[in-house]
Amino acid sequence: MTERKPVFNPQTVTSKKRLQKKGQSKNKGLALFQRKKKTDPSTRTIRFAPRTAQSVVSFMFFSFFLVMCVVVLMTFGRVDTLSRIAMSKQVNKEELVTNVNNALKDTEQLRYEGMKLADRLFTISHKDNGKKYWEEQLAPFLATGLNPNDLGFSTTSVDRIARNVRFIKMDTIDEKEALYRLYYDVRFTEGDTWQQVQVILPVSYEGQEMKLIDRPSFTNLATTEEKNTSIYQENRFTPKGSDVKDEEKNKVTEFTQRFFELYVSNDEKLALITNVQGLGRAELVNVEPKQVLKINNGNYYVQGVYTFAFDERNPLTSNFMLEIKPTKESYYVTKMNGE
Repeated sequence: MTERKPVFNPQTVTSKKRLQKKGQSKNKGLALFQRKKKTDPSTRTIRFAPRTAQSVVSFMFFSFFLVMCVVVLMTFGRVDTLSRIAMSKQVNKEELVTNVNNALKDTEQLRYEGMKLADRLFTISHKDNGKKYWEEQLAPFLATGLNPNDLGFSTTSVDRIARNVRFIKMDTIDEKEALYRLYYDVRFTEGDTWQQVQVILPVSYEGQEMKLIDRPSFTNLATTEEKNTSIYQENRFTPKGSDVKDEEKNKVTEFTQRFFELYVSNDEKLALITNVQGLGRAELVNVEPKQVLKINNGNYYVQGVYTFAFDERNPLTSNFMLEIKPTKESYYVTKMNGE
């Protein structure tokens, strides 16, 4: 057999090159497609933290803000309502003061009327005309149907005279009906003998008029236990201050002597050294300053006792506390006994 010799075919070469070019063009298309699909990495340098915590805080803040707004609105609304109610029911101060003063006046008047009744109950003559006069004096104080002879005071063999009537206390039986119990301590004489009792008067008080509504009764109120255990202290009211030199102390003492000479007699010259009102028509016996201090405001504090008398046979002794202000020429009393 004869060997076949290789033959160069140029078409074959061109076809291979075309196939390679086709393959390369396909690969280039895939690469471009993949590059288009692949995202570029971010080049930003700022990183944001997760916003979950911020959202919770914001939500809580706005919720709290809304709640506070509601509370404020409700509060102002309530205050406004209360203000309107208060204005609509506002108490007239003048009327309130007037009512209180009237109540006090009524109480004082009731106590006074009770003292008059007690005085008339214990003032009766043993003579026939004296008993009749006693009944006439009592009649305006007795409730209808109550007889003076039924009170238990009409029988006496000597003159009974009330000497001193002192109010003790008042109990309210029925405030609406104006019923009260009045307690009095009465000192009286039967002939030449002194007696003392405590009496209870059940009364009605209406229209500034008092009526005895039942028979009086006698009592002996128990002595109450002592609850005030205060102890006497000589310098209790002495202010803080410093001692005064002897020379200045003597000047203040001499002025104090002159002051009381004018004070007890209420001399017209007293107005030159103080605005304190004097006693009047008395004479000074002596003055004993016990303490002289210079206090924080620069004034002098003088404490002691002085003795004076309206009648030289009956002297009276009193404590005194003076606050004395130094002046250019002398001194001036600004306060006496704290006033």
